[in-house]
Amino acid sequence: MKNHRHKHIKSKLRYLKPKKSLFDRSVFWLALLFLVVAGGVFYLFFFFPQFQVQAITISGNQNVSSVDIQTAAWQNINKKVLGISSKSIFTVNTTQLKRSLLTGFPDLENVNVQHRWLAGIHLEITERSPVATFCASKSFEQCFLIDKNGVIYANGNPTENNLIVRQAGGQTFITGMPVIDKSSMAVITKVKDDLQNNFQIHVKEALVSNPLIFTTTEGWKLYVDPSISIDDQITKMDLLLKNTITPAVRKKLQYIYLQYKDRAYYK
Repeated sequence: MKNHRHKHIKSKLRYLKPKKSLFDRSVFWLALLFLVVAGGVFYLFFFFPQFQVQAITISGNQNVSSVDIQTAAWQNINKKVLGISSKSIFTVNTTQLKRSLLTGFPDLENVNVQHRWLAGIHLEITERSPVATFCASKSFEQCFLIDKNGVIYANGNPTENNLIVRQAGGQTFITGMPVIDKSSMAVITKVKDDLQNNFQIHVKEALVSNPLIFTTTEGWKLYVDPSISIDDQITKMDLLLKNTITPAVRKKLQYIYLQYKDRAYYK
């Protein structure tokens, strides 16, 4: 009976012991320290002034306005964090920024995005250069400038001695889209340059088909197979034009076939 009373009193005394204050608990201070550190890191990452993009500088552009590029870039950089504007350099997605600018400005061939810490972002621009005029049809109703990669990027009208590239089959075209594969554009450029530099013959039109068909300003056509070595075909053509097809013969020339492997044919 005595032992039972002793245990009963002891349990009551245990409940009567004062509880520790929240501020006396180490767990509370550890949690508070964690929140303070996390909040500080969050502030540094998103809002610390020295880590904000201060400026966007641009180089390499000639045709596209720097102001337009900067405006588009700021729209990509400026983000909302908890409803507050942030231009943190840590959150700049260079891949997304580059893709956005290339999509928004078809005249741009490449954008190199460079971080400049404590200063901002630098955009090194490479603009497209026209190698020909691409026309959707013989009527020249829909024509664009086309670059070496076969991408159309701006409206353009055919001019004298300017190469016109056409494609078999009709479709709708918009700037920024590739319309001719890069390898075909390389063939077209090689043939055009060889004829012009070595024989002063200008190519006025190239029809992208199989075979590729070139029309010269002299009125005759050249047929090329884009699937086999263009260098071998150009060598055959050069030999013909140097040794067999003289300028006098060219006046009555109708065509030169280079797509056959063994030899070239002309009429």
